[in-house]
Amino acid sequence: MLNRLTFALGLGLFAAMTLAAPPAPRADEKAAAAAKAAPITGTIKSITGVKVEITVEGEKPSWVKKGAGIKLPDIKGGLGKIVDVTATTVVFNTKKASELKVGGKVVVEKGPPAPAGC
Repeated sequence: MLNRLTFALGLGLFAAMTLAAPPAPRADEKAAAAAKAAPITGTIKSITGVKVEITVEGEKPSWVKKGAGIKLPDIKGGLGKIVDVTATTVVFNTKKASELKVGGKVVVEKGPPAPAGC
């Protein structure tokens, strides 16, 4: 009887210690956090309503493609969606286009996926 009680207490203590310890991060989560998507920098070529066209400086990262969600880190609430990509330009829609100026520099980061209706 005493052996069963000792075993049950030991098992309970082991379970409590195991559940209390935070889970170790997986290797692929560490790699994903370390490999944050590179932003693109460009000069604003034109603004038409909510559509903004920029000329990209340097190479475009692999995440830059039609339909990708973006965010403008310099503008609060600056989210949008890429609508066209060419060799040297990127065109995106954003509700905050009125806060941008033609000829100005802009940084575009990978953002959350855009809703289907945008």
